[in-house]
Amino acid sequence: AAAAAAAGGVGQEKDHAGHGDKADQHASDSSGATDHSAQRLSLQVDTRWSLVASESVDKTFQMPGVAVGQASGLVWAFHRGVRTWEKGSFNNGDELMGQQRKRPIAENTVVAIDANTGQKVVAWGRDTFYMPHSITEDPSGMSVWVTDVGLHQVLQLDARTGRVLDTLGEAFVPGTDLAHFCKPTHVAFSPSGEHMYVTDGYCNSRVVKVRVGGGGGGRRRLPRQRESHATPVLEWSAHMFVPHAVVVHRFQTADNACGAQPASDAVFVCDRENRKVIVFSDTGKVLHTMATTSRWYPYAISLPSLPSAPSFAADSPLVALGLADRHPRAGAVTVTPVCGTPKLKGQPETSDTNSPTTAWAGLSALKQPHMLSFSPDGSSVFVADCPDGERYGRLFKFNLEWIEQ
Repeated sequence: AAAAAAAGGVGQEKDHAGHGDKADQHASDSSGATDHSAQRLSLQVDTRWSLVASESVDKTFQMPGVAVGQASGLVWAFHRGVRTWEKGSFNNGDELMGQQRKRPIAENTVVAIDANTGQKVVAWGRDTFYMPHSITEDPSGMSVWVTDVGLHQVLQLDARTGRVLDTLGEAFVPGTDLAHFCKPTHVAFSPSGEHMYVTDGYCNSRVVKVRVGGGGGGRRRLPRQRESHATPVLEWSAHMFVPHAVVVHRFQTADNACGAQPASDAVFVCDRENRKVIVFSDTGKVLHTMATTSRWYPYAISLPSLPSAPSFAADSPLVALGLADRHPRAGAVTVTPVCGTPKLKGQPETSDTNSPTTAWAGLSALKQPHMLSFSPDGSSVFVADCPDGERYGRLFKFNLEWIEQ
């Protein structure tokens, strides 16, 4: 069971979703977002959902990927079945080795879960993947995109059946050109669905911008047979080490804390080993850097996708970060205004969470939040816990609550 919250800013465990009635009493700005400037932000673990969802997937499976679909509202989980990424999984050339390369994972590795109940809705993906890493629903909700670090590929699959629709990269062949990837880690779509951005990843340390045909992931027709409709068009590195997760946002005005141009993609990347989040323009220009500390590694990042999601100021949405401390092993989730300064110093129990703009959640059961995803309306954060080298995987749901100051 999920343990009781141990950090400041995390109150009693809750079994419900949403902001609560108080949030609805505050006025909305012209964008439809609710003004929470007179309230304090808090994160509460949803114990019931976390228990049910984790039971929907075998808890001995490594659970690297989670994503909430804006179109479907489903929580997508991507796990490794009985396979474990361990020290001998790859050789010095980043090629998958031994039995892990000879056979795909026999279990259904993709599970769609109800965001309210935690119950399994559908599962597929057996005999397809070799070393799953992340999953993303496209803007239409008709397909999902996954990264497989063993295959060195990004794959598009039918959300209902799991049929492979498109692949980027060459199976089992790592490379540095735009026709190849090397252990790609994550995928995010621009709000328009015209482009997607791939963090690539453990070896190439770059971001690849991909043009997605037919209006991108938002197109309403799926191909009858596998056909390539995605074209890599740009790459950049900016001295990143392990770009591990990515999310894309479009600001409405030039008056934003990130320095982004309005109506253009702002690309947020977790540069994990360098312990910072970098905000790029859609051409790779560095706009802003959010540093963590020497202790906390930023593994995951997410922003709500709906303009009505809560914020503390106009054009300043909330951002969620999944953080891990490796010595000793501990995990935490923090939510703060985008391009602000997360308050991350010290142990979770003593972290400064008195700031109304920052919420912090540390659970004794949360070991290494590998990926996370906001619900589209910003009311909840879903977390995939995947500690390195362990046969362990858990799903957690945290609800955002707004407390009068």
